[in-house]
Amino acid sequence: MFAYLYYIRQDSSSAKEIRVFLESEECKKAVSDEIPNPTTLSHLRDFSVLDHKGFATPAELEALPINRLILHTQYLLQLHNCDDAYQGLLQAAIFELSRRFIQLKAFAPCLSLLEKSFGSEVIIEKCKVLIAKGDESTAEHLLRSLLQTTVTVEPEIEIEARCLLAELFAGPRNLLDQAVAFLQEALDRFDKSIIKSESRLRYFSLIHRLTARQLYNIEEHLESRAFRMREDAIREWSKQQEQASQRPPSMAARRIECELRCEKEAVETVKKKLLSTAVATVSAGLEALKLLSEPYKKQPLQPKHINDAVLRHIFPLIDVIFRFDDNVDVVRELKMYVGSGMVPAVWVQVIITKLIMAYPYHVLHSVLLYKFDENRAPVVQSMLEEAERRIANEKDRARLHEIIEDMTAAHVAYLQFVALKMNDTRFFEKRGNSALYYMLGNVSIMSRIEILKRVPLPVVEQKLGFPRDYSGDELVKWEVIERECMQADGLSAPKITRIYIVVHTHDFL
Repeated sequence: MFAYLYYIRQDSSSAKEIRVFLESEECKKAVSDEIPNPTTLSHLRDFSVLDHKGFATPAELEALPINRLILHTQYLLQLHNCDDAYQGLLQAAIFELSRRFIQLKAFAPCLSLLEKSFGSEVIIEKCKVLIAKGDESTAEHLLRSLLQTTVTVEPEIEIEARCLLAELFAGPRNLLDQAVAFLQEALDRFDKSIIKSESRLRYFSLIHRLTARQLYNIEEHLESRAFRMREDAIREWSKQQEQASQRPPSMAARRIECELRCEKEAVETVKKKLLSTAVATVSAGLEALKLLSEPYKKQPLQPKHINDAVLRHIFPLIDVIFRFDDNVDVVRELKMYVGSGMVPAVWVQVIITKLIMAYPYHVLHSVLLYKFDENRAPVVQSMLEEAERRIANEKDRARLHEIIEDMTAAHVAYLQFVALKMNDTRFFEKRGNSALYYMLGNVSIMSRIEILKRVPLPVVEQKLGFPRDYSGDELVKWEVIERECMQADGLSAPKITRIYIVVHTHDFL
């Protein structure tokens, strides 16, 4: 085989004779063997990779074992063909092999392999290798040079370069705001009609993920002590301003007015950023959802990996829309999406209702957060009732009702436990001089432990199974809870205890 590859490089006519001889020898072995010899079959599959056209689809390249992919790539490299079609085939093989080498952390041969090709796409692949290797500074330099010096760079190349740079900013350097701004600054320049769907999906999905992280950070800041101190300061300055207004003008009154204005502007800036980030998150998320939904227009039944991609995307997106459903701009984005007729063109309540029907264990913990809000309780209740009503099978309908009841009871138990005070002797008993407390039997999570064992833990990422699988067999659930607990420091003063859980029928701590 190596002799064959060597003679191809030398452009020798002997290459064809060697290949025919080797194949004939392997065929003779295959015929003479009473039982198929795995080695012979393996050699014949090697020869099937070495066809003179060198043609292999991306799916075929992905399916090749790495040894045959190396063989196929080496074969193409030996041909020295300048044809554009051949160069495309060679580049596809090199990129697939490069991806495999990255997975194996074989960075040196990966970079050497990429030196055998050229073009903007090769620079992108080199940067991926450098980022995986940990050489972010060199990757950033190459990406910036690609964006700045190449005037006629293809839109797909620019999108990928921007995405890689944004991931560098948001990842190792934690410059999330800069990453989002860098992506959004080119948003209006891209012509959707000439950009491939895969590139647009990559672009909008990344914007959605990063803005969602931004949103989480802002919401976390709103709950922080620093932000609450600003609000307290505004209330205090407002009182002092009211008192000062009843006296003659003075320097102290002007100082109070200036301090109050500064604090109000700071708080208003954060709240405006919260709303604008929510709109950006929903807008990018819905654009990505349109692209994820495109295959369903041609064929409603899609493979599981496509369904899973849609579900992984839609869960957090719906959560953001539901939290900001009173914002005019968020509602406008959703109306535009629904009005566009894209699949699935449904309103938020319908989406959530269907998700409750399909994945109650995964969705209900988020939905029930709003059940005890008097303004949203009727909406949540109507969705729960609609989800049950739409289940045609009586047995499944009864099972879904049981799941909703158990999840609701568990949610109430969590709320009650959080609301309890550790110094309340009706529920806790202090043990000595330590910080440990002993939970009595009337504590909600103790008295309802049998219900908690039937529902998944809300703080653990649960495995996504098949729709309407109400068995809950693959979920991470409660098993045993220790009665000893303690209260940690911090603004929220969380209670800490030890819980034993069940993961796929195996016990873990």
